[in-house]
Amino acid sequence: MNINIKPLIYFSLLLFAANSYAQQRVADSGVYQLPVNNAIAHFKQVLGVQSGLYNGQEYIPYSRQRRYNVFFHDAQTWDKGTVTYDGMTFTDVPMMYDLYKNVLVVQLYNITNSYVLITKKITDFTLQGHHFVYKYSDPSNTNGLEAGLYDQLFSGKTEVLVKRKRTLFINPGAQNTFPEDDQVFVKSGNLYYPVGTQHALLSVLKNKRKELRKYINDNNIVFKDTQEQATVRVVVYYDKLTP
Repeated sequence: MNINIKPLIYFSLLLFAANSYAQQRVADSGVYQLPVNNAIAHFKQVLGVQSGLYNGQEYIPYSRQRRYNVFFHDAQTWDKGTVTYDGMTFTDVPMMYDLYKNVLVVQLYNITNSYVLITKKITDFTLQGHHFVYKYSDPSNTNGLEAGLYDQLFSGKTEVLVKRKRTLFINPGAQNTFPEDDQVFVKSGNLYYPVGTQHALLSVLKNKRKELRKYINDNNIVFKDTQEQATVRVVVYYDKLTP
């Protein structure tokens, strides 16, 4: 169902911000009421000026009869996280990340329904200890990093990102499944490269290939079973080798 939810999202997130602010102060009703009043005032302004500019979509839950899970870390319940949305940062927001639809879902304040945030308005968000960032597509990057949300595993002189997603696997005669289909990227210079294997990673970081190969062998780093952790370890060491 398509509905105009931007005012509701703003109002909900602003109340989350106000609530977090109040909890950090003494238990005084006057101190609490000030941020709440400010949130309500801003909501009225948004409702009057911007309510017709954007449309959002109510999140439709999957059938409870199906046993698959499409959420990040197979989440069963809401987890509170931090999100920077349309230039504003909000904390303690109940959210779930749907990896099949590739959308961040939030539960609105005092509302039982859940709604999808507009992805391109998300700068970043933190959920279950992971930091996700929005990346724009770059036509100059021939490796084709698509615009969207990426799990930022490491950000130094070199960057490691993971595009997390689930794909539909149709199983004739049985229940369909949504297996993980994650892809790891490493940024070298101004370009992002997919690195699905040790060989691919060393090809990207080829100016230190000899040193990295020795580091991998000396530390018994295995890519087959722990690709993400192995990639981060090697990239961190690579950054130490490069001025």
